[in-house]
Amino acid sequence: MGRLLGDRDHAVFTEGFAALNARMIAPLTARFAALDADTTDTEIHSLIEEMISVLRPVQARFADLSLLEDQFIALMDELSERRLHPAPRRVLGRIQEQMEALEEG
Repeated sequence: MGRLLGDRDHAVFTEGFAALNARMIAPLTARFAALDADTTDTEIHSLIEEMISVLRPVQARFADLSLLEDQFIALMDELSERRLHPAPRRVLGRIQEQMEALEEG
């Protein structure tokens, strides 16, 4: 990924992830990894809301970051498609939609 970001953007990217609250990330990651076809809509909605509240400060830090190259975005989309089950893919899609709406609004 470093090749796709210049030195300045790489520093911004690293700083943005440093803004994540580590105590909150581990349980959210575990809940995300446990998503399956039996996960209730209530749990999915709760997870999305909590993930967005954790990601908003990171999004603010990334505001000055140049757009990532299309190659990187395509690579992440392909990885998600190959590695994730449908439930986690839906959650990521909803998070992306809501984060984009927050960014525009």
